[in-house]
Amino acid sequence: MCIKIFIKNYNQDKIRKKEMRYTKFCSPIAFVFVFILLSPVALASSMDSEFPQIIVQKQSGFTTADLSARVTNGNHPFSEQFANISQNITRRNRNFEDGNTPIDQNPNPFYSTKGNYAVNLTVNDEKDTESKNLETSVNKVPNKDQVLPVANFVSNVSSGYTSRSVLSKDLLENATLRDWDFNNDETADSSDQRPVYLSPTPGNDIFNLTERNGIGTNSKRSAITVFNPADPVFHIANFHANVTSGKAPLSVQFTDLSQNVTGRSWNFGDGNSSIEQNPKHTYFATGNYTVNLTVNNDNGTNSKILEIIVHEVPNNDKILPVANIASNVTSGYAPLSVLFTDLSQNAIIWNWNFGDGATSTEQNPMHTYPAEGTYTVNLEVSNANGTASKTVTITVYNHINTESSGGGGITSGSSHSSVGTGLGGDSGTGDSPEPKSNVLTKEISQALIKSGKPAKFDFIKNTTSVIYVSFDSKKTTGKTTNIIEMLKEKSTLVSGLPSGEIYKYLNIWVGDKGFAIPNNIENPIVCFKVEKSWIQDKNINQSSIVLNRYSDNKWNQLPTSLSGKDDRYLYFITKTPGFSPFAITGMMTAEESMTGKQKSEQKGSTSTSGKGGNNMSVLGMICLIACLLAIFLYKINQKE
Repeated sequence: MCIKIFIKNYNQDKIRKKEMRYTKFCSPIAFVFVFILLSPVALASSMDSEFPQIIVQKQSGFTTADLSARVTNGNHPFSEQFANISQNITRRNRNFEDGNTPIDQNPNPFYSTKGNYAVNLTVNDEKDTESKNLETSVNKVPNKDQVLPVANFVSNVSSGYTSRSVLSKDLLENATLRDWDFNNDETADSSDQRPVYLSPTPGNDIFNLTERNGIGTNSKRSAITVFNPADPVFHIANFHANVTSGKAPLSVQFTDLSQNVTGRSWNFGDGNSSIEQNPKHTYFATGNYTVNLTVNNDNGTNSKILEIIVHEVPNNDKILPVANIASNVTSGYAPLSVLFTDLSQNAIIWNWNFGDGATSTEQNPMHTYPAEGTYTVNLEVSNANGTASKTVTITVYNHINTESSGGGGITSGSSHSSVGTGLGGDSGTGDSPEPKSNVLTKEISQALIKSGKPAKFDFIKNTTSVIYVSFDSKKTTGKTTNIIEMLKEKSTLVSGLPSGEIYKYLNIWVGDKGFAIPNNIENPIVCFKVEKSWIQDKNINQSSIVLNRYSDNKWNQLPTSLSGKDDRYLYFITKTPGFSPFAITGMMTAEESMTGKQKSEQKGSTSTSGKGGNNMSVLGMICLIACLLAIFLYKINQKE
């Protein structure tokens, strides 16, 4: 140990301090010297004498042992964090009195049993060694506060075929150690938190996770079903609900988690059902509802049930309905079809009065006004807590105009707009100016129209020849409707016939009056289909099939191209400048046309031949008469 000595002299009359020269000692004699030197100083101090004060100070730059701890006591299992704040050292060593002697700068020991542990830090440099002690107390956790491990894990699959990788994840609840047993042989196969297991053979693989800490152990088992690829594919019904209880009205989103299924059917327990994969259903009345999902494939069916609990709403929290209506049009020419859309909130019952004596209880009805007039439409909605109502006015004019209009094709006073997912097979005309008697089938589709976005209307009922209609919109109109009418004969709105063999006559109406014009839409396309049997029966040249549009009082052929085919149909794409009456036509092949021409020529030849024969007969008679007359005159001359 090295020291230096400072001697300070204090005078009672005049306070003065004088620091004398110091001497450095680096040997054991320094301790003796300090003791001898300080003893009289201490004695003099007690006798209130004037002795110089000697201060022993450790030389700066020499070894100093020191440490700190985050905490010095806690319940086991207990993890401590030490910080080495020693100075001027080259080596360190700690003894935690639990058998561990790390040399880390800032070690983090773990005490698994209770007790008092004396921590010793020893530091040194080339000439000196120093130590510092610190005590850490580890208490026993009272039984009621002891934290046992909870074994829990999840796997990415619960079933699959052989050689399928199964990823499992330990959810880590109060555990310090884990063992995975994948084949139920009581032998640890992995200690990873996220092990991957490859299923080797068909059957049920039992996964067992054992968790440990200083208090005890806990285990969890789960089975993974492994199928043989040669065996039939079994279906497994499974689904999830985002909520299983709540106040009425309670909306529940169901998610189908079933495996190996080709079809499904939902029964919501309140008389409603669905075949959607992930339906959303609202329960308006209180009660317990058993939801049943039945799935199937070629090997049979399987079901799963779940209970949904809907609580009664307290009187002060009861939700009243709010009535609101929207309609696709508010005015137009008779006959005017109007689609009413319910925008009410918290309603479970709807009662419509259309103002002309007709009523409906549908949520979103369509109604046709055949006569001119102003009609007040009233919607009354209700739920278990009360009722509310809303009215709108519909004005119907008595006029129809069938002249062409600015690229939008033939228009009518009625608004060519409706709503629905399709009314295929309905022979009614909706809001079309086409007479009802000439409409064979009709299909309706609706799309949301936004400016700058493409719009597409799909016709999924397959009741007409049109597959879809699309265009790029320059105007935002919201929900817009496209009506396709398949006609029995050519439209009553046109005159004349298009050239070629007629396959089908049809009308296409898009949006309100004046909507389908170049100022509002661009790149209009119609996709349609033609039966192969018609092409074969009529001997039609496939490349001659076109869509004809009636506009400007004449039929115009549109550029048409083949887009695909299947066993029954050929599919075509056509670009059209607008929407109006159309006709699908085709031309017979050259051979068929030549055969018809030859027959006509043969018929004409026969007719000409007959006529020529008649002419020859008359000429012969004239010649015969002339000869007889000449002979007669000759004989007269001879007699003279």
